[in-house]
Amino acid sequence: LDTTVSQVDELLTANQTGATYQWIDCISNTIIAGATNQQNTAASNGEYQVQITMNGCTDSSSCIVVDNVDLDELGGAISILVSPNPTDGAFTIQLGEEQSEITVKIYTVSGQLVQSISEKGVSSISIDSLTTGMYLLAMTLDKGQIKIHKLIVR
Repeated sequence: LDTTVSQVDELLTANQTGATYQWIDCISNTIIAGATNQQNTAASNGEYQVQITMNGCTDSSSCIVVDNVDLDELGGAISILVSPNPTDGAFTIQLGEEQSEITVKIYTVSGQLVQSISEKGVSSISIDSLTTGMYLLAMTLDKGQIKIHKLIVR
């Protein structure tokens, strides 16, 4: 079994596909009720692992540290709109207000960085270079806020 886990901020993804999953809180050593998907979004800072069962074999990942939950509360809420979503490859990120600086990192759902964009003094960013797939957009705004959005490209 592949017991490795990919991490994009608080989103954890077991790299093994086609198995049964159970996410566990490593600090309290307890099962997280309802966390039985290949992906798990940590609800709070801590350490997490996944127990993977496939073809009668069960193994667990190492504990993964998540330490950035609730960072987007710093400095107030910023409304972000990613549209269209789903898209055919071109989309716009509307930031609601001008940001003195923003960094957008685009990841595959397996955690591979596809593209990183940094802009200054903008209220929107247009991107048109993604191929078919599901992506996670991790946006770091000028006030230290972090926002995550899922994007589907068909």
